[in-house]
Amino acid sequence: VSSMLDTLCRGMAPYAVPITGAIAVGLYVLRRAFPSERARATVTLAACAVPMASLSGLPCLTPSTMMTTALVDMMCIHLVSTAADPLLQSTSARDYACHLLWYLLPIIRTEDDSAHLPPGHDEGHAPDPGSEGRPMGWAHLLQRSAISLGHALAKLFGGVWLHAVVLTFLAPGHHSDAVTSSRTLTQLGCFLFFSMVLGSDPSNDLLRAAVPLLSRGRYTVLAFNDWALASRSLAEFWGRRYNRLVSALLRDRVYTQLRRKRQWNAQEASMTAFAVSALLHCHVAHTVFRHGIASAGAFFIIQGLAVAMERHVRIRQSFGDTACRVWALSILLATAPLYMGLMVHSGAALLTASPLTGVAAAVQPMVLRVAPVPQAAISGVIRHFGPTKS
Repeated sequence: VSSMLDTLCRGMAPYAVPITGAIAVGLYVLRRAFPSERARATVTLAACAVPMASLSGLPCLTPSTMMTTALVDMMCIHLVSTAADPLLQSTSARDYACHLLWYLLPIIRTEDDSAHLPPGHDEGHAPDPGSEGRPMGWAHLLQRSAISLGHALAKLFGGVWLHAVVLTFLAPGHHSDAVTSSRTLTQLGCFLFFSMVLGSDPSNDLLRAAVPLLSRGRYTVLAFNDWALASRSLAEFWGRRYNRLVSALLRDRVYTQLRRKRQWNAQEASMTAFAVSALLHCHVAHTVFRHGIASAGAFFIIQGLAVAMERHVRIRQSFGDTACRVWALSILLATAPLYMGLMVHSGAALLTASPLTGVAAAVQPMVLRVAPVPQAAISGVIRHFGPTKS
């Protein structure tokens, strides 16, 4: 039976996203056949379990498996939440499809975008009166697109350089063994991986350059990360600056629905959103790494508890922005090995399967001529903090 299920999963895994799309169509077509919100949500959850289970048939330790798992899980969370929404009965097919496809191409109105503002200056951001939907001047559009293109080039350069640094840091043999057996080196590896996550994908910035030009400034693309390391609190980091696509999903489909429709308080709704995020990342850990499910879930539960404590103690109001920044970065650094450590302990396998590897092969010689990899410094750090010195 186990062999049959494994074969079935491997056969269905490449079609997990289309299967989830078919479930979405079925939910909309049959929405009136299940007048009860609870019945719709239960049937949808059972149907979504099929593509989610099939993802275990994808190859492990590949970025494509990570992205596919995250996308399918996000679509399923959206569908289950939508099924429990009484407004589903009156939602038009166009709106229903646009809301689901938004996770593939998150286009937003320009006046709703605050990612171009300096860190710490986006509270109360609002467009000028009467500016909604008004086309921008070409000079302003070209300026914003040039900035986005600059960000893309900087990310390409930095991503290729970091890719080479991390490959050196996790080189098979002595380096990788030392890194996995030292907590300090594991935390340093987590920081390097996190830096790659924040700044190694220029595609988002390329879209942010193109979409405003094509729409005359009416629309842009959601920035996936928005100066995440400049966050003044842990709540700001997770809620508004880091991985904003998942944040938008959890805020709109979990937090807001529980607050408005179930009348839950803010702390209960926030912890539930972190619990849903923990489940999503547990599934990612299972499909990508085949282990670390408990530690991945624990990481996000701890983040939720830390955010609750931050709000209860009112750290930022009581001790100031600097103290709250130190608190947030300390929590992230101390707990990073629970989740990011899975990437570090996978060694170079995850990196060599990355799409960036092909780009790096073409661009790396030029980049490394400008900024060589500090191999002697990396070896020195590993010797100093490795198990022989600890």
